[in-house]
Amino acid sequence: AVLSTQSTGGDPHYTTFDGSHHDFQGGTCRFTMVKTPDFEVVVANAHRQNAHNMTVSWTESLEILYHGSSVKLDTSGTVHVNGEEVFLPYNKYFRLSQSHLSVSNAADTMVLKITTPEDNTALNLAWDGNSTAYCTVHGMYYGNASGLCGLFDGSAGNDMTTSDGAVTKDLSTFGWSWKYGEEECEEEPQPEHPCHSLETPDWVNELSDQSCDILDSAPFKACHGVIDVDIFRDNCKYDTCACYDRACACSSF
Repeated sequence: AVLSTQSTGGDPHYTTFDGSHHDFQGGTCRFTMVKTPDFEVVVANAHRQNAHNMTVSWTESLEILYHGSSVKLDTSGTVHVNGEEVFLPYNKYFRLSQSHLSVSNAADTMVLKITTPEDNTALNLAWDGNSTAYCTVHGMYYGNASGLCGLFDGSAGNDMTTSDGAVTKDLSTFGWSWKYGEEECEEEPQPEHPCHSLETPDWVNELSDQSCDILDSAPFKACHGVIDVDIFRDNCKYDTCACYDRACACSSF
């Protein structure tokens, strides 16, 4: 079976199913991250109150909508099903579709799975409870997915397709088109890279260089032929400059 994985993490940094990258912020609001005919993954972004740079956001929680049920995973490590807290492991059988939804702990990560009657994993969502999520969908959704994570059709060039089906090059237009529901959100402009801001102290830029440039040396250098190190280095520096903290660089790794 064909599987495809997207990720979001940090301030936040999205890698789509087809391998493109963007840093849509969105302020404090909820957005459709992944939408298929069977389920929807909704991401809640928020400003972190202890952050020095209030122009960037973090992934605060994830909500999975499936056959009339809502499963919410948040930063406190708790899980709510239809508004009620549940304890892990959690399992639910959907008689009409003969499918299963489960949530379990794997070390410090919560893993949500939707399994079809044929025992295919339609969705595998891993959430670290901090800001990073990996969402893997089955090949049955090839060409039939949408949201902030792109279309999953093998073409990275159309990943910024809005909710009404228009392809755009404007990140704000793309991102805000995927605002979830009718709730009121303060629509904020897309901020500049925090390391390039005149408000960022020199010592923070120096900290980001010291913390993140190690990706160019051993042992990480051996991986350069497999992954695009520039993306990971930039994400690391972005997060470090946004919160003035070496711990952000560690989380970005």
